[in-house]
Amino acid sequence: MRYIEGNGLNKTLVIRELSPLNNAGKIKGNVLLMHGLRDETIPPEHSVLLGEAFQKLGKKNYVVKLYEGETHGFSLLKGKPYEDLKEFLQRFLELENYQ
Repeated sequence: MRYIEGNGLNKTLVIRELSPLNNAGKIKGNVLLMHGLRDETIPPEHSVLLGEAFQKLGKKNYVVKLYEGETHGFSLLKGKPYEDLKEFLQRFLELENYQ
């Protein structure tokens, strides 16, 4: 994550300029948004709003996954998040033998 220097107003303007939500139309690659619903660091609504922005833009190569009971740093190595990651890689990167 980048550190943003400056006063409050400058930081706010820079954050808005760099926000994925404000740049959704510029994002070209495949996107997997995985968010824990108990995340207190970044509200899950951020992923939901970005997904909605992609939908409005007609973007087809994105997936939004929300996980009940998960916080900001959940593990991708087990359970449903792992299965969703595997499915995403197989679907968008055409990795048939991804284990």
